[in-house]
Amino acid sequence: MKSLVAGTFVLLAASPSVAAPMETVIYSLDGGKKSSAFPEGGLTANSSGQLFGTGSVGGLHDAGAIFRLTPPPKGKTAWKAENIFNFGGRTGGGPATTLAIDSAGNFYGALNDGGANGQGEIFELSPPADGGSDWSEQILHSFGGQGDGEHLNDAMILDKAGNVYGTTFDGGAYNFGIAYELSPPAAGKKIWSETILHNFGNPAGDSDEPLAGLVADSQFNLFGAASHGGSHFEGSVFEVTP
Repeated sequence: MKSLVAGTFVLLAASPSVAAPMETVIYSLDGGKKSSAFPEGGLTANSSGQLFGTGSVGGLHDAGAIFRLTPPPKGKTAWKAENIFNFGGRTGGGPATTLAIDSAGNFYGALNDGGANGQGEIFELSPPADGGSDWSEQILHSFGGQGDGEHLNDAMILDKAGNVYGTTFDGGAYNFGIAYELSPPAAGKKIWSETILHNFGNPAGDSDEPLAGLVADSQFNLFGAASHGGSHFEGSVFEVTP
């Protein structure tokens, strides 16, 4: 059984009259069934100021969870912490990416364990309807098929049309990772479609094994960093152009 240790999230506040910032712990993860542990991605905020993140282990099935932190009411200091979804029931586990959020409040993220091929999957988590408490999960794509990427990286991004973009660490035509796009299904359909935008690792000097997520400019050129490759074989920064 994995040994779990506490994780913490902090807020930093600066004051003109105080030279050093002040740190406040707002949530301590304990790895239990009602919490989680070892968050590997960043936090995502919604328009109400709530913070959402993932623990890669722990939770109800010890396969990770998505937690929500709600700011304290006026005059109070304690944030409300709760898990809104536990992985490992009928789904994979090991969430390792920062969640992306669309205008409807749906979350998009990646699991490194599970999927039809056991090499990870992209999921969409939709808010409960009619005031309920149960969030609904949909698997958008399972990685690891022939020529597909494997082992997903942090921080997927969304465009205005709802397409999802990201990278994998390995897999693809040369087994050095891919940059991918997932497009929503056509009207009346349920299947999302994957487009491999780039297979890393060829020709010589290309980027290899990207570890970080992507960012986009106003023309939706995609920028990222790879842990290997480049002209010195020590990593590179790359641009993928539409």
